[in-house]
Amino acid sequence: MDTLQSSFSPHILIYFEIGSRQIRLSDVLYDSATVYEPADVPPGTRASLVFSIDGKLDREDVVLTEGLSSNNSIVRFQYADTNRPNGRHFAL
Repeated sequence: MDTLQSSFSPHILIYFEIGSRQIRLSDVLYDSATVYEPADVPPGTRASLVFSIDGKLDREDVVLTEGLSSNNSIVRFQYADTNRPNGRHFAL
């Protein structure tokens, strides 16, 4: 039963990519995310918000407005492309 169920479940990975560094996220809302693992990143850092579903990648450029702190699991961001509807667009 587990084998059948897993064959229909997509493999999903969400993370911020900053240079060669990947910071995994446990969930994403419109302008904030919950960091899966603690990290320290200064305010104003540009990053890519990456969604990987079954190996297919989609990314959006974002700015980590308040940065990341290992003391706080919530990170606020804004989409770099403000010309997109609602500031974002994913084509998965």
